[in-house]
Amino acid sequence: MQALLVRYFELMGIGFENGDIIKCPDKLQADEWEDAYLRFYDPSKKKSGRITKKNHKSYHHKISAPKPANVIFKTFNLRDVKQAAKACDATITEYLTAQIFFAIANERNARGSRKPITIMIPIDCRTFFPTKTLRSFVDSITIVMHETDNFSEMVVGIRQQFAKITPEFIQKIQTSFKVLKQKRDSSPVL
Repeated sequence: MQALLVRYFELMGIGFENGDIIKCPDKLQADEWEDAYLRFYDPSKKKSGRITKKNHKSYHHKISAPKPANVIFKTFNLRDVKQAAKACDATITEYLTAQIFFAIANERNARGSRKPITIMIPIDCRTFFPTKTLRSFVDSITIVMHETDNFSEMVVGIRQQFAKITPEFIQKIQTSFKVLKQKRDSSPVL
């Protein structure tokens, strides 16, 4: 995003020092174009058994009638959010996930549903596997809300699920994706 913004300003004729941000007119280097999924693929970490699509019976908000988009902007003081997260012994992401879960749970309960609530959290794989690639290198984890009315208990349940995000966990996901891609690429075209 920074490189695109810098390029926009360059095209507008606004010049400034862009430091180590990618220079768009320059040619890509080989390591900027690598397939990091392929590089960090490890067949020994392959999940056993067949990979199947999960059938999540998660709660989905059903709109009774189409309504126009209603965008609400709210500004929060980061210092207050950090303090609230710290008071719960949680990271900011864990704390905000719990807040989102609580809001959705209130809406779900008002509708009389008891289906589980899940959220998909993106994971930047560069955190675990260093690469200079400019290509997509992300995975995700599905976090399931712990059914409780106690916020602290919910945060603990979320923290336990986030603790699963380790290099080994990411390696298994990447290997699974690579196996699926190989199967897709080798299947006959109809």
